[in-house]
Amino acid sequence: MVAGPEVARLNREFEASMEGNGRRTTPETRHHEQTKSYQVMFVQQVQSMVEVIEELGNPFLEETKDLLRLDTRDIIDPAVVASVRQAEEIGQQQYNTFLTDRPVEQKTPLSEPIKKNKLSLFNQAPPRKKSNAVLQVSSLKSDCSLFSRLYIACQSREGDLDDFFRHENQACPPSLSQFGNLRLGSKSDLLVCLEKVAESKGDAPHTDVTILDGAVVVNLLEPITAKTFEDYALKVFLPYIERQLQQATRVDIVWDQYSDSSLKCHARSKRGEGLRRRVVGSTNLPKNWQQFLRIDANKTELFAFLAKEIANMETNKQVVTTYGSDVLCIPPRDTTNLAPCDHEEADTRMILHVADAVNDSFQKILLRTVDTDVLVLAVAAASKLKIQELWVAFGAAKHFRYIPAHEIAASLGPTKSQALPIFHA
Repeated sequence: MVAGPEVARLNREFEASMEGNGRRTTPETRHHEQTKSYQVMFVQQVQSMVEVIEELGNPFLEETKDLLRLDTRDIIDPAVVASVRQAEEIGQQQYNTFLTDRPVEQKTPLSEPIKKNKLSLFNQAPPRKKSNAVLQVSSLKSDCSLFSRLYIACQSREGDLDDFFRHENQACPPSLSQFGNLRLGSKSDLLVCLEKVAESKGDAPHTDVTILDGAVVVNLLEPITAKTFEDYALKVFLPYIERQLQQATRVDIVWDQYSDSSLKCHARSKRGEGLRRRVVGSTNLPKNWQQFLRIDANKTELFAFLAKEIANMETNKQVVTTYGSDVLCIPPRDTTNLAPCDHEEADTRMILHVADAVNDSFQKILLRTVDTDVLVLAVAAASKLKIQELWVAFGAAKHFRYIPAHEIAASLGPTKSQALPIFHA
């Protein structure tokens, strides 16, 4: 009550000062969307949307059945898609259950909370796999429990340990499995033995044909300066192929194929998980290139996209690229010796291209790979095809070298060379 007059005086002075600054006293009768600021903002938003559609393509022309983001073309996980499609049905079922159990049949009190749905969501991170350390601890605990039970059993009755260990006492035999998965060896150990037979070289040999493992090249050529997949093809990948054509008369690019029923699915799953993204020329490249290449569907679309770009090259030399089970050639030629081909991995399919090159009278061939399997197959092929020179450009960075497969085959002899793939497998 004491401060009332003073507060009223401050209000009058404030209102007088606002009127002196040109405060509008007449009421605003226009809609807020009719103001100049709103109209300017609306024009800017329309222009931005037009620019995005021109850059990424019209989203309403997308014919795929996948659920994807329009800006990045990331394909949503199938579990999330199932959640979106079944959300209404799940909600209706739970609503009917709620009415039946509570008001109608009165089996459940109204105060009891409803169970939370565990549906896959858009922002939900993929489940992490257990590390080897955690799996090893779990395996040790299982072994301790097994021997504890064995010790207790031996205290109460006579037991024959030799007879006990004649039988399976674990879900998976330790000699064949590791943490519940198939135990894998290290095939690269054979590489050290083979290189002792013939000395590797650091200088590039003169060859007429270069056969590239396309997946290896894509892994090595990261898109540092490219922004979209089209930029990657025009600025990174195709210039590399052009450099190879400067040193050879013919260049073959062999791509892997991926099948859901393949035995290799397990081995590829150990490389980790990535983000599924639609491969279109205008689509922006993923930030993590190696993570993108962990998804088989991503690589299938990328390999097909790059194969089409290769087929559109302008060159006066021979270029052959696989395209699924078929091949694309520059210039067009008879491909009955190369296609159709159902080889899943490029390892064996590259040897098929070696045989085709030899059939075309080429005697100096170079294979580019980082896989020991290709070297083993090359040694066997050099012995069987009677080729003059068959080199394997192996490794990367400071470990890169040229291995003479023909010299290894000559040193081992035809019998050992052709039996080597069976031993290596």
